[in-house]
Amino acid sequence: MEQKLDVELLIVDSDPERNKLVTKVEKLGTAENVNFYGAVAQNELPALYSSAQIVVVPSVVGQNRDQEGLGLIIIETMGCGCAVIASSLGVIRDVIQDDYSGIFVEPANFVEITSAASELLNNKDARASVLEKFDWEVASNRYVSLLKDLISTT
Repeated sequence: MEQKLDVELLIVDSDPERNKLVTKVEKLGTAENVNFYGAVAQNELPALYSSAQIVVVPSVVGQNRDQEGLGLIIIETMGCGCAVIASSLGVIRDVIQDDYSGIFVEPANFVEITSAASELLNNKDARASVLEKFDWEVASNRYVSLLKDLISTT
């Protein structure tokens, strides 16, 4: 039996194909659970990230073999307490460390994305684990400690 979650999906992007996605959402009858934000100013993103439990970053390899680099959005969202579902590509694998902070999926595999979303939404420890490791204050304290260590050894 398929489990249905009571969730709200926020889509933040400036994709030129957005109208097709809006039409599909309406046809599926899920428009009340999906909000399209379009492009959002950089200073507004932390509030959106902080309101979310998870973030999906479904990167793909382009026809020219180009792919996501560092994936700064992953670092930013984890700093706001979001567990991440991301494509298993390149350096993205270096950012996500465990099953609580994120789950890797194969690029464009929507079955895996759905399964990972369900798993993270049902995991009550996911947000706490991410905040414990990636909260901005935690990260800044680690940098201060690292700098103190560097200064004391010189």
